[in-house]
Amino acid sequence: MSTDTIPVGLKRIPLFADLDENKLREYLQLLQPVSFYQGDCLMTQGEVADSIFFLEEGAVDVVTTLPGDSEMVITTLGPGSVIGEMALLDDIGTRTATVRALTPTNGFLIERQDCRTLLTQAHEMTFTVQHRITLSLCQRLRELFTTILNFSLSFLTSEVSGELDSSFNTLRHSSTSLAYKAFLPQLPFFSNFRSDDIDHLLTQAAVLELSHEQVLFRQGNPGRASFIIIRGAVELVSNTEQQYPLGVLGPGHICGQLALIDNSPHEATAVVRSHTVLLELSQPVFKHLFTANTRTAAKFQHAIMQSLLTALAKADNHLTRLMSQSALRTRRSKTVS
Repeated sequence: MSTDTIPVGLKRIPLFADLDENKLREYLQLLQPVSFYQGDCLMTQGEVADSIFFLEEGAVDVVTTLPGDSEMVITTLGPGSVIGEMALLDDIGTRTATVRALTPTNGFLIERQDCRTLLTQAHEMTFTVQHRITLSLCQRLRELFTTILNFSLSFLTSEVSGELDSSFNTLRHSSTSLAYKAFLPQLPFFSNFRSDDIDHLLTQAAVLELSHEQVLFRQGNPGRASFIIIRGAVELVSNTEQQYPLGVLGPGHICGQLALIDNSPHEATAVVRSHTVLLELSQPVFKHLFTANTRTAAKFQHAIMQSLLTALAKADNHLTRLMSQSALRTRRSKTVS
């Protein structure tokens, strides 16, 4: 793409809106303008996630394939949407759904390697773009959780018991003496951290040790901190009226970050399922690491984005299973009737 002028359409995409034009012009050579006719496939479920699409005009359906090769529309996306985020995963991912043009569609495509190049540049615009992508992922994940719950009403069980936010009164101690420090680099969250980056993060964190069935935080409550799991397991459950499991997180994963990223209430309740050791990053510490322009902060922001992408992939798979079960129940009921 010519770098002489900034395309008007690019400025209409929230991800790139209001960015400094001189810096944005540096990246125009990475962006490919593309158009699709109604019915065209932008990407196909199961294929390698090798590019990302930024939707300027039009609408697309996100479709999942169910057993028997039937299809179901998960959601419809419009202008400004970022599509194909799995290409941002460190490990090459695959498409979790098919995306099909519902109307004539225009936008910009960027190849996986070029996007990774864009996100590894150490200047302010890169941090801004990555921050906006992370906010988009956060919104997508919340929407997926809502869709999952709409399909899961028949699976709901009893309400979560346990003390409300029992971590609030738990004794904390310094993370600098953490006995597990030696193997932190082996955990997913710290895979791209250098030892001095880990040391810097540990100086700002506290250690929590919680027992089975303690509640880390409650759905609907404001976020006070995020928690990196060092040992044990934390289950996320919906508890609006009754309990529904959304997933179990093990060592090297983070929870509580969504509420701190978008300043919204927790999307789920977090319940400890075994003796668990966590690194607690208070809201001020998280906010600093999430917004600062330093090497350690950049590693932290990248790890947060990767954690959201992994959670999105798992949520997509979870939703596909629920849709498959719903379709099977519908077929059986028709057969019986």
